[in-house]
Amino acid sequence: MPTFVQNYPVASFLTAAASKQTATAVDVVAGDMLVVVGMTPDSTVTLGAPSGGGLTYTLRQEVSVSSRTRVALWTAPATSSQSFSPTIVRGGNNFMWGFTVAKFSGCSGIGVSGQTNAANVAPSLSVTTTGTNSTLVVADADWVPVDGSSRAWRTPAGSTGITAGGAGELNYFHDASNYTGYIGYHAATGATGSKTVGQTSPTGQTTSIVAVELLAAADVSRPFPRRPMGALLQM
Repeated sequence: MPTFVQNYPVASFLTAAASKQTATAVDVVAGDMLVVVGMTPDSTVTLGAPSGGGLTYTLRQEVSVSSRTRVALWTAPATSSQSFSPTIVRGGNNFMWGFTVAKFSGCSGIGVSGQTNAANVAPSLSVTTTGTNSTLVVADADWVPVDGSSRAWRTPAGSTGITAGGAGELNYFHDASNYTGYIGYHAATGATGSKTVGQTSPTGQTTSIVAVELLAAADVSRPFPRRPMGALLQM
């Protein structure tokens, strides 16, 4: 399965600036996969594509709906060893916003991704994974916004969970006048099939939620099976 290595957020999701970069430089080696998640408190605040390191950033999902938060997710594979600071430029209204860059190793590619938005709910998004023991990265932001200090993450069937303030949680923030954000990952999703991500609490959120599947690298650790003695070629 893919392995989470490090999270590189901006200094704050709760400030307004024309552009931001990660608070510390991102160090990558060839084969690393970066997942970039950007959030704004309203769809009128736009986000440009990430830049930095000469990488190709592919937009996988973006929720851009009136009276909702904006949540965007990109992926970028590293092709060489280097250190750099990814940057995003904001457009539209001058409100607070932010982004983070999560680095994973052992990822062979990108599987399914999805998005949805809804009002007065506990955030929920179902996707059908395409690989065994993939990693699912999930991000959602609440427009209301409800205080998520007592948050509980959903655990998809057969998957590892996310603990508030602990394993699997990358970022959480709350501003009572603007928005609440949640970013995390399920390290291993088990067998392929339908997986439901998000939170079971708090309820009453007006949510924008996205998720992406990181596929596990091919298992090359098992030796080739030995040929039975009776199967030797006849000379």
